[in-house]
Amino acid sequence: AADNRTQVVSVTGAPVGTLSAGPAQIQLGGSSLLSWATTNAASASINNGVGSVSPVAAGSISVSPAVNTTYVLTASGIAGQTTAQATVTIAPPTATISANPTTVGLGSPSTLTWSTTGATSVSINSGVGSVAASGSVQVSPTTTTAYVLTATGPGGQTTAQATVTISAPTASMSANPTTVGLGSPTTLTWSTTSASSV
Repeated sequence: AADNRTQVVSVTGAPVGTLSAGPAQIQLGGSSLLSWATTNAASASINNGVGSVSPVAAGSISVSPAVNTTYVLTASGIAGQTTAQATVTIAPPTATISANPTTVGLGSPSTLTWSTTGATSVSINSGVGSVAASGSVQVSPTTTTAYVLTATGPGGQTTAQATVTISAPTASMSANPTTVGLGSPTTLTWSTTSASSV
């Protein structure tokens, strides 16, 4: 008699995995959603503090990196291991600065007002130095001065500028009396603004 036998062979393919981040760029302190999908995987994990993920087949998790970070998904199965990756970047800081008034007389003050986001350090040149992320300060430049705000963070560096202009000197003078006899005195009266020497 013929020997008829049936053998069942189970073939499992190599693991396949995908990983995406949305949004791929965030502001410092913001969050991005990592989404993964796998096939033929018995386990899956993501590095950089995420760890093992479940369900293995597909899922998502929110992350808030403080620096540009590449997340790597590792999917493991009977037929081996595969990886996929997604990168979340930190957006450059934003920075604005203004001066009020923009034109002053010599020795008169102007107020600088600034605002930044996504910065871990903020400074203003021309003698102001390190400052808070947002605020205001009075300055009294002796010459026309461009104040440069520099905001630095994990996403890079951004600058903004405000110029305080010193107004041109003004001068006036009068004589009293305007007509005198020979040898008689007259009084000269004058006034100036924004002058460093007269």
